[in-house]
Amino acid sequence: MTATAFALSLLFAITTEYTVAASEVLDGVSAGAGKYAYSMHEVPDAGNPSSGRTAMTEVLSAGAGGEAMTVVDQSADVVTFDTLAVTGESEPEEEKDELSGLCVANVENNMNVRKEPTEDALLAGYLYKDCVAEIIEQKDGWTHVRSGNLEGWAKDDFLVFGDEARTKIEEGNSKIATITTETLRVRADADENADITALLGQGVEVRVVESEDEWTKVRFDDGTEGSEEGYVSNDYISIGYDFLQGETMEEVNAREKKEKEQKEAAAKASEKLKKNSKSAAEKAKESVASAAENNNAAQTTATNVTNNGAASASVDDETLLAALIQCECGNDIYEGQLAVGAVVMNRARGSYGSIRNAIYAPGQFGPASSGKLAVTLSTGAIGPVARQAAKDAISGVSNIGTASHFRNARSGHAGVVVGHHVFW
Repeated sequence: MTATAFALSLLFAITTEYTVAASEVLDGVSAGAGKYAYSMHEVPDAGNPSSGRTAMTEVLSAGAGGEAMTVVDQSADVVTFDTLAVTGESEPEEEKDELSGLCVANVENNMNVRKEPTEDALLAGYLYKDCVAEIIEQKDGWTHVRSGNLEGWAKDDFLVFGDEARTKIEEGNSKIATITTETLRVRADADENADITALLGQGVEVRVVESEDEWTKVRFDDGTEGSEEGYVSNDYISIGYDFLQGETMEEVNAREKKEKEQKEAAAKASEKLKKNSKSAAEKAKESVASAAENNNAAQTTATNVTNNGAASASVDDETLLAALIQCECGNDIYEGQLAVGAVVMNRARGSYGSIRNAIYAPGQFGPASSGKLAVTLSTGAIGPVARQAAKDAISGVSNIGTASHFRNARSGHAGVVVGHHVFW
């Protein structure tokens, strides 16, 4: 009688080769610690003594193996195999997730990524604090990484791996849901019969608040200084992390050049705005009066430049305001960014009492509650225009008077239009 056994992770999840200890297995008897034993019976094949056909009914023990076999055929409880040479045990393949094989930059500001794994190699770019990178290979204290368009070698001393990397990723990176259908209904509750509160188009990315088996609660910008929340079906979204990524030297140089140009343009715009405040105010009054007289649309593009009084603010307050401006309208013109800063300052001068209280008030500014503001502060990714706008707003400059609200100009809301938003 030919006794046979093989090592399986799942009894019927059979692939190609399995490690066995055929000589140690007896029908219905455990072969002891470190061996494989199956309760089974043989279906002999007299024409091919090196092949066997067995019915498995119970696994008695599992451990280190000896002889390898290749599966030829199988049904629910019967497997046909051919005997091969003696080999070591084949390990069951572990299921991978999207966070396996990643590392995180464990630095305060940035770290060098080089083209070769040596200290004197040319710079390929930088990984910034909490940037996530794919691990390609490792050797001699260096890790070959890929993050965005950046690829090169980073020193292990400044990276974290494994569980520590996973913890950093989960704590420091927001989850994003991407819409995969042409138009997706956002509902008030996790119920297909709940009210529809918004529609999102294919490819739109929204922040994940929490996700369950069938529904995901998401947060998205509805064009106001706040944000909307609702539920979407998991059947029509894909969820992933919004990883912080590194920059190549080419990207660094291009960004710094653009920032220099923006800084110069913002300084000129700021100076021009201050010098022309009187004429701008007169034009604003004329434009508003004309609109009211003609019973026209309530919107106007006039900018009444005033000084509402300088506020006492620390460097941290100025940075916080600049970061919020960057999140809300970082691609807008200087005047548009100044207007958003003025809204915050108008609130800070009122019942909120401070810049920080105004920004972090519940339900007011989406980036503050979604985590986007925290990421911007952490990475320092604040443009020179936003910094200039924050500085001017704190000094009292306002091109929207005492307005304390804004939303996307496309909303048609009554108010003063500056850049991409309307203020009132």
